[in-house]
Order: sequence, then C-alpha cells, then structure tokens
Amino acid sequence: MPNGTYTGLLGILQRREVHVLPRVNYYLAHWNMMDYTIPVWKNSVLGILSEKASSSQSRTHPLTLQDYIVYTFATFCNQGWLPQALEEKSKILELTKRIFSWFLVINLSTHLVSHMTNTNIESSFNDLKSLLNNTKYQVLVTNGSLSFERIKMEAASLFGDYSSRFQFIPSKERMTAKACWSKKKYAIIESDDRQQASGMRSCLLVRTGSPLFSTWTTNGIVKGFKYKRSFDIGIIKLHERGIIDILKDRWTPYKFAYSNDRNTNAIEFYHVQVLFIFIFLAAIASILICIFENIIFSFRRRCKNKKQIISQQRRQKRLHAKRFLFITQTQLRTLKTSAKVGQLFQ
Repeated sequence: MPNGTYTGLLGILQRREVHVLPRVNYYLAHWNMMDYTIPVWKNSVLGILSEKASSSQSRTHPLTLQDYIVYTFATFCNQGWLPQALEEKSKILELTKRIFSWFLVINLSTHLVSHMTNTNIESSFNDLKSLLNNTKYQVLVTNGSLSFERIKMEAASLFGDYSSRFQFIPSKERMTAKACWSKKKYAIIESDDRQQASGMRSCLLVRTGSPLFSTWTTNGIVKGFKYKRSFDIGIIKLHERGIIDILKDRWTPYKFAYSNDRNTNAIEFYHVQVLFIFIFLAAIASILICIFENIIFSFRRRCKNKKQIISQQRRQKRLHAKRFLFITQTQLRTLKTSAKVGQLFQ
C-alpha cells in the first residue's frame, strides 16, 4: 500500500500475528520486512495453456487391438487394405509388412513347387515285424553276416508263417544287385558299418525303421593268447587319442556314388497342373456367381418394373373412372336442364 503497510499474509507477518510463513518465494523487495532461510528447492514460473479441440474437427473411431490384428493378418496374406488412420500413422510398418508378405508368398510358392517336383520316401514299417505284416517285401540277408544267424533262428521260430519271404544270398554284391535292379520289392538286412563302408555305388539305399539289434564291434582272439593284454592296451590308446573316431569319420560315412548318372529334368506342366486346376475352378466359380447375381438382379428389376406398371395402370383406371363419373353427372345435369327448358316453351 502507499503508506508502506501490507495486506494478506505479509500484513499478518508485519503485524507480528505469526512468526513463520512456510513456503514463500524469495523476493528482493520483501527483504526489509522478513528474513529468508536456506532455500529448499528452486521454483519457476511457467505459462500453462489450455487447449480445446475444435467442434468442427472430424471425429474418427479409434482403432482397437482387434482391428490391428485383422489388418495385420490381411497384410501378411497380401490381401485387403488399411484404413487411412492406420496407414498414416504406420507407413514404415505398412511397407515392412508388405515386403514381408511378398517374401512369404514367394517362399511358400517355391516350397510348393519343390515339394511337387520332389519325391520323399516314407516307409510303411518301423521294424521287421511291421515289415512282414504290412508289406510284401522279400527280405535279403547275406550268408555269414552279423544278422545271418539271428535272422535264421528267428525266421524259423518267431516268423514261421513268413519264413518263405527270407532269402539268404551268398555275397553282398549279388544281394545289392538283386535289390537294386530286380522288379520285385526287396528289403536288405545289413550291418550299418558294412553298408556305410561299401557306399551306394549301385543304387540309392535308404535306412528305414529302428535297428533290429545292436552289439559291440571288437576283435576275436584265440583262447589263452598271451598278447591279448597288449591288444587291449593298444585299442585303449587309440580311443584316448581319438584315432578310432577319425577312422570312423573317414571310412564309414555314406558315400553317394551313383553308377547311373541322372539328368536334371525341367518342371513339366503335370507338376504344377493342380495349381492351374484350382485357378480354373476358381474362375469358373466366380463366373457362375457373377451370372447368378445378374440373373437375380434382372429378375428383381423385372418384378419391380412390373409392380410399377401395375400400379400405374391402377392409377390410370382410377382417374378414368373418376373422369367418366364426372362426365356422366354433367350430362345428366345438362339433360335435366334441357327438359326443364322444353317444358317452359311448351
């Protein structure tokens, strides 16, 4: 105030009605009437604006998570379109999803063509029992092999009804040639290491099912041989140095060496004819639907026109009846007037 007094809280402090004012801001003009303590924090003066949306602004429905999932799935399938609100907010995401969808379609198309042009071998049996029960394969076994004695005993005891389907071949070469080049169906029972070491020089032989039995491969030594311990120590050293594993990896993996060279064949029409059949059927279905829709549209339009014509005819009949009635009444009035005039002249 002009006389140097204050109102409000400062006036209360000036009149010594209170001794402490909590939370006051430092102001140099009030230094002569009160002291300040050590600052607690720094305060600032900000301008706060209140913004209200204009009533003329267009109102858009907010997009939900369900809409986002549906449009994302449609984009991945390379179908459909995006709303303008979602497209403006996520242009980079839209472009990325479009590129991903094209890569996905190309990947599926190439895998489809590769699966249609390649054949996979899926055996209908898992063991010797299912082979004999579910198929008509003849079983070939080499004389003197690892499985010879066991198969010969089991063929007589366990598989008595199928004993005629077992054939024991003198040599592995004859067995492989018979299985590869004969028109009948044959299955070979052979030890895994011999099959891996010999390779597949005749034809492609695929391992199927689980092993019939497993045993250790070792060396046979005559009873009472005094150098047996030396052999055992030497084999242990070879295992410790990893030489046995190196020899197994070098000499026993499968060797794909074909004696009959196979030429690469191009993709023919019968490989992809199923795709064109589906496209052709879809085109026929779309044409039939279009024809059916046109027939329904023309039928409804004809019925609508017929109803309009009938209503117009009824309206015209009503107007004609009213007009005829008006003419008849006018003629009657004219006749009555003429009759009265005639009576007067008489």
